[in-house]
Amino acid sequence: MTESPDAINLNMSRFVGRMIAPVAIAVLIALAAILTLIWVAARGQDQVAARTSSEIMNAVVSNLERDLGKLVFDYTWWDEALEKLVVNPDLEWAHETIGLHVAETYYVSETFVVADTDWTMFAYRNGVPSRDDALRYFGPGLMELISAARAKPMFKPEPVSAYLSHGSGIRLVAVSALTPENPTADQLVYGPRPVLIHARHMTPDLLAAVSAQFGFEGLTLSETAPVAGLDVLSHELRDGLGQPVGWLVWTPPPSGISAVH
Repeated sequence: MTESPDAINLNMSRFVGRMIAPVAIAVLIALAAILTLIWVAARGQDQVAARTSSEIMNAVVSNLERDLGKLVFDYTWWDEALEKLVVNPDLEWAHETIGLHVAETYYVSETFVVADTDWTMFAYRNGVPSRDDALRYFGPGLMELISAARAKPMFKPEPVSAYLSHGSGIRLVAVSALTPENPTADQLVYGPRPVLIHARHMTPDLLAAVSAQFGFEGLTLSETAPVAGLDVLSHELRDGLGQPVGWLVWTPPPSGISAVH
């Protein structure tokens, strides 16, 4: 019996449909696999971008700490500073050298000289003399840094630094013991030493400058721990006991998943 044209067409459509369905499913599976691979690759790119951004931030923060530490060290392993700040205090020299000069040149927000008996001999805020007591200004956390600085060798003192909270925000604080360039045998006898303290306020302007130079998008300072993730990165700022006092928070450079979307 000869099939009608309509029957032939119907059978052909069914045959073609049976042929196309597996192919379509295979294509969809392949497409899904490709999209999954792209997503995984994009996710990997995001992880690389986040890791790279965090490594850059670690280097930037370490550099900030090292620079302020070197500054305070350069002033403390210096016979003239020891003479004019401790042995024969010179108010004019102190104002010009460790007060106004470091404030204007190195963006130091606070400077203190603390005697071996822990009383504040000199105090400056933004280059202007003040009556602040260093230990009251920063609280017990400063004493940890002072003790650590005094414990460093007299032949070559080393600065110590950490982050301390003050009422108006968080400071990077560096402390170094005032030490003779060539100490005598009598001076080498252990005992508390006077220290010089420089602090740098972690202001929005400072963060904006860091952000502009290194590309940290939306860089801010938070006093609460942010939620970890690839969309928000953070760097912990710690005090002298290793306890967090704040977090630098920023968004990593867009890549990976953002490009897929």
